[in-house]
Amino acid sequence: DVNPTCPSCKGNVKPDLVFFGEALPRRFFDEAEIDCLFADLLICIGTSLEVYPFAGIVDAPRHDTPRLLINYDLVGSFGARPQDCALLGDIQLSIDALCKKLDWSDQLQELQLETEMGLNDIE
Repeated sequence: DVNPTCPSCKGNVKPDLVFFGEALPRRFFDEAEIDCLFADLLICIGTSLEVYPFAGIVDAPRHDTPRLLINYDLVGSFGARPQDCALLGDIQLSIDALCKKLDWSDQLQELQLETEMGLNDIE
């Protein structure tokens, strides 16, 4: 993997994610509760669910809201609700299999190519 650099100053570019110890954006706190209240499905991919406040999000949707965990291991409260499902094991293989079942394989491949070529950054 190559670390992205700024084309102007050649400095490292920080990825669009929150590192451990960094504060979550204000938007997270403003919208997470309402998003979970109206969610039709919660999908959680690749996590230990050990770092809060994000780890608490999986328990925020209504009790009858289906939750899908795609992960190496069963974590958090997944499995405790009647609508819970889990695809455990290799995450990439699980996502590929899910996309194949949903007939999304071509779209997934297009997104991967666009991401690798940096086309998603153009807006």
